[in-house]
Amino acid sequence: EALAEALKNTSTLKAFVSGLSIEQLTKINLWNMLILGITTLIYYCMFLFLPALFLKNKNPLIAFGIRLKDLFSKKIIKIR
Repeated sequence: EALAEALKNTSTLKAFVSGLSIEQLTKINLWNMLILGITTLIYYCMFLFLPALFLKNKNPLIAFGIRLKDLFSKKIIKIR
């Protein structure tokens, strides 16, 4: 209820956020970083999954496994 009221305009949202404790703000920030990390990982895997689907194998599960194997078996940064 308090969050729904706080989202009505910016001044109530600022008051709501300023009333949170450091622990609550830390939990919110960690939750946001977790969501960002998971989303980034999913997008990265899908970015590599689609080329494998069309270039290596027509079975999507096998193609996904092949791309994950390629991803983790090769060096990401090559040192010359």
